[in-house]
Amino acid sequence: MKTAGTRQITPVKPEKVDEDLWHACIRLIVDLSNKLDTDAPFSFPVTRPHLIGTCDGRNVYIVSARTVMIKHDPDFVEGGNGHEDPKLCGKNEIYLADNVRLWDLPFILYHETIESRIMEEKGMSYDDAHDHANNQEIELSKKGLGLWLA
Repeated sequence: MKTAGTRQITPVKPEKVDEDLWHACIRLIVDLSNKLDTDAPFSFPVTRPHLIGTCDGRNVYIVSARTVMIKHDPDFVEGGNGHEDPKLCGKNEIYLADNVRLWDLPFILYHETIESRIMEEKGMSYDDAHDHANNQEIELSKKGLGLWLA
């Protein structure tokens, strides 16, 4: 068991990666990248939040990370979902930060989608769902599925 801050983290047995979901995440971000001139964060659409599409029945938005940190959650880093924090966005919404590298977005989107799905379908706590999502991200990397831009 590991400790993160004051919370005990229990290792979670890796779950099977949802490869269909992974490919849907990649398609959504590739579609976004095809609309941009560059992969620099400041090239994202100016209007925030900006709907970029849907994934697993959830609306996905690019948001201003700085605005979210100032107005809502100083700990907001890469993304969030409405099951994790209903004050951040709706239950069927996912927010992705505008200050991350484009090639990291499929991983963040996958993580937020799995986390939201587990909390919704299994009634799991955020901490446990987050651990499961992290483990699935590790499995994606082990399988080489992170090499989507290679």
